[in-house]
Amino acid sequence: MIFVTVGVSQPFDRLIKEVDRISKNIPDNMFAQIGRSYYEPGNIPYKRFLSQKEVDDYIEKSRIVITHGGFGSIFGVLSKGKPLISVPKVFELDKTDNDQTDLVRLLEFEGRLVGVYDIKMLEKAILEFNLAPKRFNYNTKISEDIDRQIREWF
Repeated sequence: MIFVTVGVSQPFDRLIKEVDRISKNIPDNMFAQIGRSYYEPGNIPYKRFLSQKEVDDYIEKSRIVITHGGFGSIFGVLSKGKPLISVPKVFELDKTDNDQTDLVRLLEFEGRLVGVYDIKMLEKAILEFNLAPKRFNYNTKISEDIDRQIREWF
């Protein structure tokens, strides 16, 4: 199963539309938490909002999680040791600041996740997990590592 989550504060139609479009080509079942997104998927089941317990349950039973590049969502997945594909929001397309891209690039460099910066590459990133699952540099001190890295940036 692949769990897609975009958080609750801002829409992320670009990601939800692409996941819905490519879902026919992906061998896994998918489920999306779409939050305030305006686009409603027609090919995959979804809910707008989930409780934290529901989010945790979906993360636990997922083979891959796809999320935006927000710290809370990334941390929630990595702290459970799950493979993560992160699609950061960008100002030009999503009307938000570009801090998500910086975080995703750093964590990708460290091998903690796969960053997708061009939405057209999302399907390829998912299918590559099927061919050669990525190994993640996960450890129980992830929160300390991320906290240290963020302090170094600012």
